[in-house]
Amino acid sequence: SMAATFEAALGEDEQKFGAALAAERARNQALKQRWSDDAARSSRTMAALEARAKEAEALVADLESNVAQMARAHDAGEWRTIPVLDQAFHRIVIAHCANPYLKQAYELVATKIAALRARLPEENDRVGHCQENHAAIVRLIREAPAEEAQQALALHIRDTLDSYRGAVDGAATARRRVA
Repeated sequence: SMAATFEAALGEDEQKFGAALAAERARNQALKQRWSDDAARSSRTMAALEARAKEAEALVADLESNVAQMARAHDAGEWRTIPVLDQAFHRIVIAHCANPYLKQAYELVATKIAALRARLPEENDRVGHCQENHAAIVRLIREAPAEEAQQALALHIRDTLDSYRGAVDGAATARRRVA
């Protein structure tokens, strides 16, 4: 009969509609879960970014204090204090570093770096240059992309290495003249 065929067709349509509705509800639930997961990830990301910003602020504050102390020592002619503050500047950077391997590597060479610093003349034109480099590095950490600050720090380290080499070469030349 036509009524039975119509009811069967209607029943199939209801089943299809019910299945489609169930599928749509499942998709909506999955989207809600994904949005919830995305919101949680975004929240964790924002918290991490805020923590990094606070760490950067603390790093800049510590470095600015060091640069100011170095300037006061320079102005007062406290030449023996400047290498200590120079080493402290680099230790501050390392202390704020999150990479434990870099911290360990620095500790392996820190005494060698201090020994090289001790070979530099107490009062020389490199002291002012070093202060300018430190101030520029702090400004870049505070205001520029991280890559710029990293490049400036790497250049400062290479420049300082050249100063150490010059001091060692100069001392060797002076010893040869005396001998």
